[in-house]
Amino acid sequence: MRGGRTQHTARCDTVYDKDDYRNIRFVDRDKLINPNWAIELIAEDPVVVVNKSHVWSNSCGALGHPKVYINLDKPEVGVCGYSGRKFIQKKFYDEKVHGPSITYEEYLEQMRGDSR
Repeated sequence: MRGGRTQHTARCDTVYDKDDYRNIRFVDRDKLINPNWAIELIAEDPVVVVNKSHVWSNSCGALGHPKVYINLDKPEVGVCGYSGRKFIQKKFYDEKVHGPSITYEEYLEQMRGDSR
């Protein structure tokens, strides 16, 4: 490293011969495509109804995200910036507006299940 710049071992514009093995992506199988979009899956997730003015979100487990505290003082849905999980205080929850829900206790049980 010199002058604050790192030296790369491969170039972005490298072009291999047509028959070079490094061009092979899928051998003896079709390309698998997941038709689900993460934003659509998150939107389907039920809102977590809470009896407190604040909660924490934590996806637990080795691949989880850090514990995030979410303030629910306002009459709106609080969203975890990592997982997209939605939370709202019980007094502000309206099923017609916010859709299906689960309790905070059910949410915590789901998180315990992830870390087992």
